[in-house]
Amino acid sequence: MASATVTARKSIEGFLAREIRQKSQHIARFGPLQPLTETATTKAKASGSQVTGVKLPNPFLPRLNANTGRWAPAKYSLRQQADLVKKAKSAGLLQHLPPGPKTPILDPTHANVQKYNPQVAAVVSAAFEAQQKSTSKKLRKAVLPQMSKESWTATTPEKGSVLNRAVRWTGKIDLHRKAGADTGIKLYAGKKRMFKGHRWERLKDAREKRQSILLRDMAARIRTYKEYYKKKRPNPLKPPKNSLKGGKIPF
Repeated sequence: MASATVTARKSIEGFLAREIRQKSQHIARFGPLQPLTETATTKAKASGSQVTGVKLPNPFLPRLNANTGRWAPAKYSLRQQADLVKKAKSAGLLQHLPPGPKTPILDPTHANVQKYNPQVAAVVSAAFEAQQKSTSKKLRKAVLPQMSKESWTATTPEKGSVLNRAVRWTGKIDLHRKAGADTGIKLYAGKKRMFKGHRWERLKDAREKRQSILLRDMAARIRTYKEYYKKKRPNPLKPPKNSLKGGKIPF
């Protein structure tokens, strides 16, 4: 168990060191970094503290290239993000990961979150305060509840470690509730049907309904069919009555 924790800690250290090292490459490719969220900056100025810490681009979010005007996908896929979050939880270093689709909402009152991830702490704290003051039911349901456990952010990094510094991640922090977040099943939540299915599966209900109607009236349909041709040709082995009469000349 201890070896797994050490491996997870080294993975988080390597992730953060790699992002700090590749910051200049990101700026050369995508242009200057985005400004920090106004909520966090305003809150820091109101408390009398300066906006400090390393400013890094969020690799968990899509990026806009200022030179070409095109969007680039996130640097880490959802699967890679989920793996990093899993390792950070086991090592107690979740406060060092940027916010993203797979990162849970951290406790803004936790000391490690405020020290090492002040941007997220300020934004989440402001969102919770607005949610508590609001009387609208829609706003109360819009923000996710606190989902962080104490053990996920309990570890304090060693002195001299790359983790022993505050990081401010740029980009938008999404705190809105996703469909199915209350049940933990978000894959098919909010969708009318889970799978598209084959064409014969989509038409199965209409086809069975039509078959049931035809089978229900099948005896009457057979009787009507027989009576019609019985009147038209009482003896089907004999020539038709029309052929016994002289045929009309077509001119």
